[in-house]
Amino acid sequence: MRTSLYVLLIVLIAGCASAPHEDAIRTITIIGINDIHGQFSASDTSGGLVDISAYVNALRKARAADGGSVLVVDAGDMWQGTLESNIAEGAGMVEAYNALGVAAAAIGNHEFDFGPIGADAVPTEPGQDPRGALKARAQEAAFPLLAANIVDRETGQAVAWDNVRPSVMVDAGGVRVGIIGILTMSGLRTTIAPNTVGLELTPMLDAVRREARALREAGAALVIVAAHAGGRCGDISDPQDTSSCDPSSELVRLALDLEPGEVDHIFGGHLNNLMAHDFDGVTVSVNHGKARHFGRIDFRIDTRSGKVVGRDLFPPQENITPRPAIYEGQALEPDPAVLRAAAAAHEFAAALKNRQLGVNVETPFVRDGVESPLGNLVARALYDTYEVDVALINVRGGLRADLPAGQLTFGDVYEMFPFDNV
Repeated sequence: MRTSLYVLLIVLIAGCASAPHEDAIRTITIIGINDIHGQFSASDTSGGLVDISAYVNALRKARAADGGSVLVVDAGDMWQGTLESNIAEGAGMVEAYNALGVAAAAIGNHEFDFGPIGADAVPTEPGQDPRGALKARAQEAAFPLLAANIVDRETGQAVAWDNVRPSVMVDAGGVRVGIIGILTMSGLRTTIAPNTVGLELTPMLDAVRREARALREAGAALVIVAAHAGGRCGDISDPQDTSSCDPSSELVRLALDLEPGEVDHIFGGHLNNLMAHDFDGVTVSVNHGKARHFGRIDFRIDTRSGKVVGRDLFPPQENITPRPAIYEGQALEPDPAVLRAAAAAHEFAAALKNRQLGVNVETPFVRDGVESPLGNLVARALYDTYEVDVALINVRGGLRADLPAGQLTFGDVYEMFPFDNV
C-alpha cells in the first residue's frame, strides 16, 4: 500500500513538472512590416503606416488584457519612395517609426539611396560620406538598425556605425527575444553603387547562425530574423503546404538550410511576394510593399521554462480598404503620434508635390507589363534627352507608380520615378 502511494505521488509530481502552468503562459505577438518605402498614409493602391499603427495599437490592447506583449519588426526599405519621406531623406519616416514603437529594423538595399547628407545623391566632393544620410537616420532612430552580414571590407567585421549592429536582444513582457537583421546577397547591386563602396556581404546563413547561437546563449527564448530578402510561393492558403514554393529562391533556401530550433521565425521582404509558410519548424512570412499588408505570428511562451508551447502563423494581414472597425476585439484607431508625424511630412511636401507642370495627360500612362505605355514613355524621354543610340529603363523596379490622367504635377512624376539613379 505504501509503495503504491509513493508511485502515485511520483506520477503526480512528474505531471506537474512537465505540464506548463496556464498562469505562466504569455502570448507574444510579433508584427512584421517590410518595404514601406515612405508610405505614411493610404492611397487608392496602397496602405499606409498610419493605418498599420491602428492594428498595432489594437493588438497591444489585446495583449495587455491577457498579460502578453507585442513587438514590431521591420525587414528593410523603410524610407525611400515618396516625396513626403524623400524630401527630408527619411527623417519623417524615422519619426513615425519611433512613434509606432518599432523594436528593430533590418537595413535594406534602398536605405543606401540617399548617399551623403544633403542634395547630392552620391559623393561629389572629397570628405563626403557616401552613407551619411543612412548614418544620420540611424542616430535618430529609437530602435537599432540591424546588419549582420554587411561587412566593412577594410576590417572584415560587421559595420560598426552608431546604432547599427548585427542583432539585438529585447524584452517582451518578461520574455527575451533576439532579433537578427540581414540583407539579400544582391543588396549592394540593387542600390546606387557609389554609396556602397568599401562594403561587402557575407552569406546570410552564416550570419544568422552566428548571431542566433550568441542570442540563445544569452538567454533568448525566441530568435527572429528580419531579412531584407525574398522568396517565391504561389499559394498561401495552407502554411504547412510548401509545394508551391520555389526552393531556389533566397528566403526559402535560407529557411530550409536552418535546423529546427536555430531560429523561430523569419520576416522577409525585398521581392514583396506573399508568404506565410512553415519549413520544418522555421516559419516565414512576407508582405506586399507600401504597407498593403503586415505579417503576424503569435508565440505562446511558458515563462517558467522559457519554452515555446505553441504558435499561430497568420496569413499576411490586409491593410487596404475597406478596413474592419474592430480587430482582436479592439477598435481600429490610428496612433495619434504616428498620425502627427505623417501630417507634418505631408504638410512639408505639399507645395512641391502639388506644383503643376503645365501638361494635361488625357489618358493614364500605366505599367501593365514589360512592354507598357509608361515604360515606353520614359525610355523615349531618355532617348530624346541624351545623344544615345539605345535607351533602357528598369520597368519593374524603377517605375513605382502610374501617371494619372489630368493636370500633371511634380508629385505625380516623382512618385512614378523616386530614385536618384545615375
